[in-house]
Amino acid sequence: MARKIFRCLENNYVIFFITILTHQSIMALSGFSKNLRWADFREVENPPSDDQHHIAKIKARFSAGFRTNRRGRIIGNVSIQSSRSESWVVSGRKSAALLKHEQGHYDITAIGARDLLRNIENSSSLTQRRLNQMIGDIQTAINEYNRKYDRLTNHGLNSGPQRHWNTTIHNIKNNTSGTIQGLP
Repeated sequence: MARKIFRCLENNYVIFFITILTHQSIMALSGFSKNLRWADFREVENPPSDDQHHIAKIKARFSAGFRTNRRGRIIGNVSIQSSRSESWVVSGRKSAALLKHEQGHYDITAIGARDLLRNIENSSSLTQRRLNQMIGDIQTAINEYNRKYDRLTNHGLNSGPQRHWNTTIHNIKNNTSGTIQGLP
């Protein structure tokens, strides 16, 4: 398997595209290395009524698209994005620590998306039903780890656990074989 990393500048972000070439597939992962900025969030006076316990919230998601070519190779892309229209921060509450906490949520999603890409690479036969099951399983894991992350760090307010999560997330993201199951 050959891995190629492409780097481009888009909207003042350095974005890495990782393309994985195997005898069975051509896969790309985009948005994995995005660093959040406060410009990725809308400022609000008060949190939405269903999020009173948060002072900021990033909406990160992944999308996946795949097809099989005539030779039976899987060609696909997994992309991680944040949604500014669904991400917010309470006015006057911005801090580097809070942004780092929100980056953790984005990175948990990115790690899960990379796991999905790996699962697809390792699939001997990929049907739409199997792909949907893989996506559902990864989304469930992402949601569970995001809830655990907030619970154990008290939404970033517990500095000791937050440092532990920051280090673990960083190590998993930078380890090409790191997976979402490696999170605390």
